[in-house]
Parts: sequence; structure tokens; C-alpha cells
Amino acid sequence: MQRHSDENKYFIEKDRDLWGVTFKCASSSLRRAHQPRVWTELRKGDHVRIIVRDPRDRLVSAWKWFTTAVVSFLPDILEANREDHDRILHKSTKFAPWVNTALKYWNPHWVPQTEIHPRWREFELVDIADLHTKDWGHEKQTRKDNTWEQYYDEATLALVNKVFEEDLEMWKEIKDGINTGTKRLL
Repeated sequence: MQRHSDENKYFIEKDRDLWGVTFKCASSSLRRAHQPRVWTELRKGDHVRIIVRDPRDRLVSAWKWFTTAVVSFLPDILEANREDHDRILHKSTKFAPWVNTALKYWNPHWVPQTEIHPRWREFELVDIADLHTKDWGHEKQTRKDNTWEQYYDEATLALVNKVFEEDLEMWKEIKDGINTGTKRLL
């Protein structure tokens, strides 16, 4: 995957704090409710939190969205490979082939969160599931099946664990209570 990230555009400001967001991790809901803060660099004294989602679950969400939503085209992928483009958007594409195809390309909906927020170790981490308890105007959305495991075969899980190794490290820190709940200032 090619890196295109402009980290600064993936932050929103709420109550004078900065929240790092990523697609398929509440970013659209939060951007509708709060103005993105645009700047050229993080400033000393900024309180920064990164909203984190389990990358395996995030990929299931991206697959469901791209194969059921009214997305008709992804220009970068279409230009690179029409067959891959159609596979990513086709409603009948199964999860494993979708992942194998999608991960060949950079897209903010499935790129590792640690590429979007490479400085994540410097900031407080917040589990996406905790957002509904904050005053965000974001309701917790739960899939009916509520588990990502059923979508993965052994090969797909191995691929995702490799590509999202650093995201899984970030997710583990949340689950282990590391870098959470402490105010982090630059």
C-alpha cells in the first residue's frame, strides 16, 4: 500500500481537545456533529486523543459498507485495475477475496489507523465503543452478529494480522488499559 496520509486532516476539535479519527471509526458521524480543525501542525499544549477500533472489526465494516452502499467508483483503484475496482464494489464479493483485493490499495476506509496517526504512541487512546458514553451525538452501532471472527478464514486472518500488526498493538494497549484515561499534552 502506498502512503498518502496527511495526518492533520484526520483530527476534529471538540471542547478544545483534539480527537484523531479514521474512516470506519466514527469519523463521518463525528465530522457531521463537530467542525474539523484545520492547521499545519499540532501545537504544544494540545490535548490529543485517538479513537481506535479493532482493525479486524473495522475491515468487516468496510467490506459491508463498500459491498452494500451506493459507492459507484473509487477513481485511484479504477485507474490502476478495473477488475480489482469492480471486485471491491460488487455486492456479491465475499469477505476474503475483498480483503485480498482491497489491501493492495491505499484507501482511508481500510488503511491501518497507525498510518493515519503515526504518532499514536504520544496520545491518549479511546476505544470507539466508549464514544456513546461521551457527549458526541454518536450512538453505538452494533451489528446483529456482533463478531468479526466468523468472517475470517485462517489465511485472511494471518494476512490482516501482518498488515495491521501495529494497529493490533494499539488495540491491545486499549484493552490492557495502557495510554487510556490519562491526559496527554504535546
